[in-house]
Amino acid sequence: MARMMPFLLAENALLENKLPLYVYCIGSHEQKHLLRPNGYPTHQLFLSRNGKGIFRIEGHRDMVMTPGTMLILPAGVPHEYYPDQSEDAWELGFVAFSGSTASTIIEDLGNRKPTLLEKTQ
Repeated sequence: MARMMPFLLAENALLENKLPLYVYCIGSHEQKHLLRPNGYPTHQLFLSRNGKGIFRIEGHRDMVMTPGTMLILPAGVPHEYYPDQSEDAWELGFVAFSGSTASTIIEDLGNRKPTLLEKTQ
């Protein structure tokens, strides 16, 4: 399977002054342990593609991500995530986005709280 490393789309473009919604970065890869004590500067949408991983967010129960589950994570929410060692490698896709309408979209999707969307059959 080809691996796609993350890349930034808006780093130098100053798109926040021009577009109401834009992709900040996008990627997919085998996920390792990551700690973000200050959160991430933009909103994120994660999609678990393979394996199993855990998102730990203070004040919330651990969120288990299996293939097909998605997580909506508002900007600035401190968190950590890591693969479940009992499973295959955890393939995690992600899109980080921002812009003047991004917060409204986050409110509509998850009421500005981390929201796990489970795969329906």
